[in-house]
Amino acid sequence: MREKASAQPSRGKNSREKEGETPSSAVPVVETVEGFRDLVVESPDPMALVDKAGLVRHSNAAAANLLGVPAQALEGRSIFENVHPQDNERVQAFFKDVLRRPGIPVLADVRFRHQGGGYRSLGMVAVNRLDAPGLESVILTYHDITDREEAAETRARLAAIVESSDDAIIAESLDGTIVSWNLAAERVYGWSAEEVLGRPIAITVPPDRMDELHEYMEGVRKGNRVDHLETIRLRKDGRRIAVSITLSPIRDDEGNIIGLSKSSRDITDLQTAGEIRARLAAIVESSDDAIIAEALDGTITSWNQAAERLYGWTSEEAIGRPISMTVPSDRMEELTDYMGRVRRGDRVDHLETVRLRKDGSRLDVSITLSPIYDEHQRIIGLSKSSRDITERRRFKAELWKKNIELEIASRAKDAFLASMSHELRTPLNSIIGFTGTMLMKLPGDLTDDQERQLQLIQVSARHLLSLINDLLNLAKVQSGKTELQMERVASRPIVQELAATLRPSAEAKGLRFEIGLPSREVEIRTDRRTLVQILLNLAGNAIKFTDRGTVRVELEQVKPEPGKRREIAFRVIDTGVGIRRQDQGRLFQAFEQFHPLRSPSDPGSGLGLHLSQRMANLLGGRIDVTSEPGKGTEFTLRLPEE
Repeated sequence: MREKASAQPSRGKNSREKEGETPSSAVPVVETVEGFRDLVVESPDPMALVDKAGLVRHSNAAAANLLGVPAQALEGRSIFENVHPQDNERVQAFFKDVLRRPGIPVLADVRFRHQGGGYRSLGMVAVNRLDAPGLESVILTYHDITDREEAAETRARLAAIVESSDDAIIAESLDGTIVSWNLAAERVYGWSAEEVLGRPIAITVPPDRMDELHEYMEGVRKGNRVDHLETIRLRKDGRRIAVSITLSPIRDDEGNIIGLSKSSRDITDLQTAGEIRARLAAIVESSDDAIIAEALDGTITSWNQAAERLYGWTSEEAIGRPISMTVPSDRMEELTDYMGRVRRGDRVDHLETVRLRKDGSRLDVSITLSPIYDEHQRIIGLSKSSRDITERRRFKAELWKKNIELEIASRAKDAFLASMSHELRTPLNSIIGFTGTMLMKLPGDLTDDQERQLQLIQVSARHLLSLINDLLNLAKVQSGKTELQMERVASRPIVQELAATLRPSAEAKGLRFEIGLPSREVEIRTDRRTLVQILLNLAGNAIKFTDRGTVRVELEQVKPEPGKRREIAFRVIDTGVGIRRQDQGRLFQAFEQFHPLRSPSDPGSGLGLHLSQRMANLLGGRIDVTSEPGKGTEFTLRLPEE
């Protein structure tokens, strides 16, 4: 225990008196052995005469009583004979010092074995009178200091206990001055003992707690004890901590209160843990899920309000009873199984099963179970959350029924489209073919009105055929019936064929059609027909929605990022009006038609980009778009190289 330094220097066990000074217990002045006997025979102070070898020449009754032997038995015996083995060397040195300093009192503390058993601590004052004729002895006077030594040892043990305590133990005077401060106090409050000894305890008290300090100080002055006062104190760094304090008055030998002892324990973590437990308890209690805790033998230990609503039993009715009361007889094996799993430390997630209510009705529930661990990571129980899924199961059954109905309808639609495709396409192709023949004027000349009307018929028929083809393709993609022929395909010829097909229509609008190809051939594993169809859609749209400038198709082998796949990029770039950012997210949705340059005479189906993205996904790729109004648009088809 750290204490304030005393103003009086301590005296060691082998310390000497200064020359010429006499200790408080005066050594008798005698000149002969006979005079010694006459003077001290009835003295209450234990005394003895010894020769220069340390042999007892004479001792009084008090000395004999102190050592527990008759006075006659001491004479002729060495004073070193009954010394504690650990003190023997020190006593030998003490006696030599006495022999070297004639006439000067020398003090020492030593432990002598008492004949009745055990050792007694004695204080000795020795004066060398070997040079005195007729006396020629060393005069020894003894004092029994056993009680004092035991008290010192007790104080030392108490100090060691205080210093090793995990609690901050502080002693204060009645005016609040700190007089002792142990190591735990340093840890709890942050100040070292040297920083606080002699300072007021108020340095540890927040301003808003001063009244509390004055109140308990006054109580201790009256002799009261304060147990486990939970309050707030300050650390050296200014941080506030929660502590539990016990205070006791300190009394002197006469029972007067001279100060107080205070033990403090930091309970900040305990308060935080308590707050967390309170919050968790509030969450559990307010949960819509039935949350139940069980011991490892299945006994219910907690039961929240949602459990009351779900199962019908109140917490008073359920706690202490077995969880098996909620389990139908045909589900007992399931209960045994999951209890065994939780005992092994496993977690059971979303177990869909059946449970019983208090009224005997069965309900469908989804259960999640987790083991509960103690502070030593031993499994001591399990936590179970249950949710009523009766409605969800009913909804799933209805949904399953609807899905079957939709599947039947989808198959009927596919069958209808498949059967109608020939019926729809054949007459349209005939119309397109006959109008083409008439426009070629093979049957004869046409008037300007007739030629214009035939052109309208041909455009409308082609548009209708395009719509039918898009719808049939969409139905095929959605039904998953698109058949892919994956093979190694050279990419450069595909772009070149695309340019040969579309350049005439681009130039007819006054546009330049350009291509950009790598110097080396790039092969890709894909379905060639599907790839060509995607590129035709993208490049055809670029020509359709660009009035002037350029349409460019580029092929690039993309350098892969670390850990990413190798890709081939086909880019279709135009110099059209561009697409607003807010419209770009709708580009790939079915039946979307919002382009500002769309012609009323050619509205389109709104399926081209949607189908292209779906087909790109089938090939394992995707289509990205970047666009800026007034500057143009870039569509990028990215496909895996392998």
